[in-house]
Amino acid sequence: MPEGEEPRAPFGGRCPLPAYSCGSQEVRQGVAAFFATIAGLSHRLLHTWDMGDTVIVQTEVTYTRTDGKQVTVPNADIATAGAGLREL
Repeated sequence: MPEGEEPRAPFGGRCPLPAYSCGSQEVRQGVAAFFATIAGLSHRLLHTWDMGDTVIVQTEVTYTRTDGKQVTVPNADIATAGAGLREL
């Protein structure tokens, strides 16, 4: 990440957390608030596409609710080398 640039954390198909500010502390607080609402989660890797400096990953995410029930939803992530891409 370039010097002085703050992280952005798009989450759940919504604006980055929080929409009005993308500072590191705000992102940490938003993610912590989300994880406080679930008992856990897991990912199942379905496909990956490597296109030079871009990688697309298709997964299924299973959320375990606090009542023990599970909900599985489709997910895709796109990462670019300019965004600090690391080997999966």
